[in-house]
Amino acid sequence: MKNNKNELPRDDATSDALEQRVREQTLSLEKVNRELKQEISERRRAEQQLIEALHEKDIIINTVQDIIIRLDADKRLVSWNREAEVVTGYSAEELLHADPGIFISGEDLGKTQTAISQCTREGYGYVEAALDLKSGDTILYQWAFASLSDSENKLVGYAAVGRDLSDRIEAERQRLTDAERQRDTLVREVQHRVKNNLQGIVGLLRHYTHENPQTREIMETAIGQIQSMALMYGLQSRHSNDDVLVLDMVTAIADNAQSITSAIVKTINGEFDEDLLAISAKENVAVALILNELIFNAIKHSPCAEKKQVLVSIEQRDNGVEIAIENIGDLPESFHWANGKGCGTGLTLVHSLLPKRGVSIAFNQNGQKVRTILTISSPALVQSGITSGSETGQIVA
Repeated sequence: MKNNKNELPRDDATSDALEQRVREQTLSLEKVNRELKQEISERRRAEQQLIEALHEKDIIINTVQDIIIRLDADKRLVSWNREAEVVTGYSAEELLHADPGIFISGEDLGKTQTAISQCTREGYGYVEAALDLKSGDTILYQWAFASLSDSENKLVGYAAVGRDLSDRIEAERQRLTDAERQRDTLVREVQHRVKNNLQGIVGLLRHYTHENPQTREIMETAIGQIQSMALMYGLQSRHSNDDVLVLDMVTAIADNAQSITSAIVKTINGEFDEDLLAISAKENVAVALILNELIFNAIKHSPCAEKKQVLVSIEQRDNGVEIAIENIGDLPESFHWANGKGCGTGLTLVHSLLPKRGVSIAFNQNGQKVRTILTISSPALVQSGITSGSETGQIVA
């Protein structure tokens, strides 16, 4: 009985210790449960945010007007945005697992593959390549490639963004058009002022000739040369390009020679494309001076009469345009145009002005008349759209 009395307190102590341990475990479990609930809540919230972020990403990717694609490590299409289907015209079934050759071909495909290879080495690559649409049309695109790697830095694929360059090309074209228009305006203004200044010089020379009649012959030559240049600048300033129509040039210079010398200079126009054939901007001033000298030379060497007469005719030939200048007279026996023998000051000037290509001169005795033939061909002769408003000239074949 004594031992039993001593054991009862030990049972009460054990019970109290057990209850304490239960309470501690319960509190610990409650804490763990609260933390677990909080962690689950945070994870659900993070998952929801991830879902929303992915949804926003999909909206953005499918809203932008750029083409966005993803290739696998074998360079096959695995995903793309809506714009890829809209622009190329290919369906999802046609695009899935296709290689870039489905919408990039020829030389551009080689450049694209080079850009992807660069991307493999350096992490990025850029290329401009024409996008071949299913319809058969093409659009120039700028592509930016980036390599994709996993957590172990192993290549898993490529991402690419393609941007339509049509707007940029159009903006650049418009910029160049505006710059060219501004340049043409400035050039025409300069040409107009040069013409006015040359005409001012002509006026001074005419006044000097009137005061000093003994200088008339030499001054008429100088006045004709300067006036020819003034006429060319005046004709150039009328149009957006600097080409001058053959008919305009011949008529203006012939009329000018007639007004200066009082000779009869008659112009006859044969059958030719008077609204298309023009002297190139590079050569028209030189050709004008040459024609002026040839007409003045014909007038000078025509026999003295009450009225000297010179006939200027224009004909279109297979090799270009032929301008013939006829006057009564004889070629001196000592005259030899090719080597410059017997050429006076005026024809020596013509020799020095003669372009290396596209302009030739021949002198022939035709009965009692001297016939000077000025032949103009490519590249001095161009096909110009001046009357139809064209901005450029094409060389006549």
